[in-house]
Amino acid sequence: MFYRQYHHLRNIFAGLRLGVWIGVSILLYLPSSAQIVDAVEYFFDTDPGYGNGIPIAITPAESLTLQLNLTSPVLSGGMHKLYIRARQNGVWGLPQVHRVWVERTALNRPNIARLEYFLDNDPGVEFANPLPYNGNDTTLQNLIIPLNHVTPGFHWLCFRAVDTYGAHSMPVVRPLWVEAVEYNRSQVVGAEVFFDSDPGAGNGLYYPFNPAADSLTAQFVANLSALSAGYHNMGVRIKDSAGKWSHPFMRQVLVLVPPDAPQFLVITYDLQNQRAILTWSQPNVPMDGFRIYRHTTGHFTPPSSGTLIATVSGNTFTYTDVGVTGQYFYRVTAFVNDSE
Repeated sequence: MFYRQYHHLRNIFAGLRLGVWIGVSILLYLPSSAQIVDAVEYFFDTDPGYGNGIPIAITPAESLTLQLNLTSPVLSGGMHKLYIRARQNGVWGLPQVHRVWVERTALNRPNIARLEYFLDNDPGVEFANPLPYNGNDTTLQNLIIPLNHVTPGFHWLCFRAVDTYGAHSMPVVRPLWVEAVEYNRSQVVGAEVFFDSDPGAGNGLYYPFNPAADSLTAQFVANLSALSAGYHNMGVRIKDSAGKWSHPFMRQVLVLVPPDAPQFLVITYDLQNQRAILTWSQPNVPMDGFRIYRHTTGHFTPPSSGTLIATVSGNTFTYTDVGVTGQYFYRVTAFVNDSE
């Protein structure tokens, strides 16, 4: 079993950039008028000692609101702690702590050194499975991952990149469905069909295949006499020579029921105007329309014989055939979805 995944390596490692400044807004307030803030400093991660941090230029005051763009030292990409503290009348206070995420900018972007992956549980940086890497982080790379020892089912496939500074990216996570492939494949011996409601494997309308084969294209005629006119859901399930059934394949089908012929057709001939007036009864179910056929003999079956002289809508129950001379016979058929 293999999983093939395409990744743009620059996107995998997009999180490894180093910012040149960090914006921070802080409020320093001392309630007593005798207490004056006379110095402010900051540092990252490790306390260098009072007065040894990076100083921030201020005007001494009882309270300060600072909008700061802090220049960072050389920090590795990832999460860091920013500490800011103030001094009042020569005495340093406790620092305020802010968590910051450091990313490298494009001007100082390192190269990707290696790629690794793991499934489900993170074993830790440098302990995941290595991936072959062509050294070019701006091209697509085809990665083939063996899944021989992975159990079938749902898993999480995670990728991670490490740069030349040793900093690692956040994992890129993709859902993965693993399915075992049986190479000793059984043959297809039959199929069953059901409509609308699944009766369960083996309880549909069964159609055997003879001879059985690994794959085949089959045609069969399903009995639709029990279905009403309209749309239905048809399910098809395959059975193999080991007696196993596949998942059903669902398709929507339209069942057309030929309408009944119009009843009580009456033909009145207007000799003076040489026209035939046809009227018929309204059917019990709605129709899309009616077709009027004419022939010189009485025993004809439309549409294979006779001449179609008119098509009228389903709410029209009369038609006048003008310019009629001689003897003619008429038939009126109803149709739904072009089916008579």
